[in-house]
Amino acid sequence: MNMKKMLFAALALVMLAACKDGGSDSPKNLLDKITDPVFKEYCTRFDIDRNGVLTSGETKSVSQINVTITIDEEAAGAPKISSLKGIDIFTELTSLRCENNNLSSIDLSKNTKLTQLGCDRNHLSSLDVSKNMALTILQCSTNELTSLDVSNNINLKTLTLSYCNVSAIDISKNTALESFYCVGNEISTLDVSKNTLLKALSCFANKLSALDISKNTALEVLYCGEQNTSADLALTPGEANMSKWENTWRSEGLNTGVVLAE
Repeated sequence: MNMKKMLFAALALVMLAACKDGGSDSPKNLLDKITDPVFKEYCTRFDIDRNGVLTSGETKSVSQINVTITIDEEAAGAPKISSLKGIDIFTELTSLRCENNNLSSIDLSKNTKLTQLGCDRNHLSSLDVSKNMALTILQCSTNELTSLDVSNNINLKTLTLSYCNVSAIDISKNTALESFYCVGNEISTLDVSKNTLLKALSCFANKLSALDISKNTALEVLYCGEQNTSADLALTPGEANMSKWENTWRSEGLNTGVVLAE
């Protein structure tokens, strides 16, 4: 067999193998990257042509995923998701709602277009949102978090981090923040001096001994009482907030145990 015939035979073998595999251009089924059966079943709705294959073209049309389990669904015994492995195939995702599931971890490093993340009421012990710099809403309450780094999330407007095990939180870089809820944690100090756009601050039931809101002149809602300390919380409202304290906030039930700083 001369060289020309050998090359022809080799080319024929390659073409035969490609035909058996469906060809190099055949779509890969991205559903295979999803390991959790409940999540996989949910994602079949994005198989637009109903051929059982989820292609990259189909995943790129997905901007929102909502797998939250409602109270009624939970009462009815709806199955919960234990893993979101494979979420990275949805690169155009802007909103993810996955509240009230059995998630212990989430890798969102490839979902860089996310603007809203709701993962309340799971079992998360850590949450890395350092690559999700487009986030404007982050809701991660009622988890097992002991810390949360939001220094890269400078576009955040709403942050809820209540009923976790967090002992400290730095929100100095989050200057766009308008609503911050961190109720029922172990926080002993809280600096909100850089958050001048804050309209709502709820930080009751922590371990705060003092709180200075003199720079937060846009504040409309404040709940900072019932601290888990032996002494009252010393509040520095500042001149702009003094009338709000005297006329409204002081009478709120969740502001018991608060006195004005001397």
